[in-house]
Amino acid sequence: MSTVTLGTAFNVTNSSQIVFSSSFVFAVVKHLGLCVMLTEYLTWALRINDIVQVVISLLGIVGGALSLVVTSLRKNRSSLSVQVALMSLYDVIFLTVVLISAILKLADVTDDAVISVFQVLRQLSLWCVTYTLVDISIERCLSIATPFLARKLFGVGFTLKKAGAVFGAGMAFTVPFVIDLIFGFSTENECEVDRSLSVYGVVYTLYTVHILLYLLPFAVILVANAVLVRALMQVGKHNGRATNANSTAAAKSDASAKQLSIFVVGVSVWYGACMFAPSSLFLVRLARLELFEPKTDIVVAIVADTLVVLSAAANFLFYFLLWRHFRHTFLTMFCRKCRSADLKHEHASSPYSGTKPSSEPVSAGNKTASTAVSGE
Repeated sequence: MSTVTLGTAFNVTNSSQIVFSSSFVFAVVKHLGLCVMLTEYLTWALRINDIVQVVISLLGIVGGALSLVVTSLRKNRSSLSVQVALMSLYDVIFLTVVLISAILKLADVTDDAVISVFQVLRQLSLWCVTYTLVDISIERCLSIATPFLARKLFGVGFTLKKAGAVFGAGMAFTVPFVIDLIFGFSTENECEVDRSLSVYGVVYTLYTVHILLYLLPFAVILVANAVLVRALMQVGKHNGRATNANSTAAAKSDASAKQLSIFVVGVSVWYGACMFAPSSLFLVRLARLELFEPKTDIVVAIVADTLVVLSAAANFLFYFLLWRHFRHTFLTMFCRKCRSADLKHEHASSPYSGTKPSSEPVSAGNKTASTAVSGE
């Protein structure tokens, strides 16, 4: 294994390994001035990472599919349930692309056309996952901070329009990346990849992709959740002082809104924790700081890439743990004991059973208003 210094090339082992990884790892290689070549040490590091990503992706696909089923088959759909269903769909697509890519890397597949297709699908699905979460965070923030405005703006139809806009922006986002890949891998010698790319292509891969895919969403979600937490604290103080005749219905609506807000904050905090590493490493690249040796730098970038995969794979756990209605629907659908207990509860609460319902009914006007705020 040869000695590696900044600006020198590695010995050729398997050039497709870095190319087949995310654009973040590819950008680190470009920044270091290295040809797309690896030492035996880095090849083994990438193979171990591929195996880890296969396991994470498989578990995440199962969780994402369950989340999609639960949110899609729900009777009373809300804006939040539609957003979570879309996010689960994008998670499944993203993790499936990661899974297939990792398997192909382990099988030493080096076809440039296959590489290009999976790179584009990976970037597009990650874009949709990220900006769907941005949409959820902003909408939840406005629902608590400005509930009257939220009732007028947010609905299932408007949510679907926003989803279409996110997908269209993702398509536009991937176009320069496709051009970069086509022209970058059209040369026979991988060592000339950087020289064959236009200046715009290199700048786009190094900077624009990571600003739009990591830094900007990270900052927006951070600000939206900070405002959301502050609004929750203010609403809690206001409701603690307020008393009215319909206090039971108001308390239920407030509790539901607070629970959903905690769910959104939990998912966002998990996203932020996983995206902190790639965002920080990109800022290090931007400042031209050399904190690690070249080999270590690439390995750290690989770990950051795996954290991105992990952020999508673990979303089901946060849905189940933090979203009460999701957990109830999931247990009712997939647990026989829970289903039978739920049927007994409905029978006991029916007007024909002679038993008083467990909760007070909410008027039609209050139900509409509370649904807009709570998102249930």
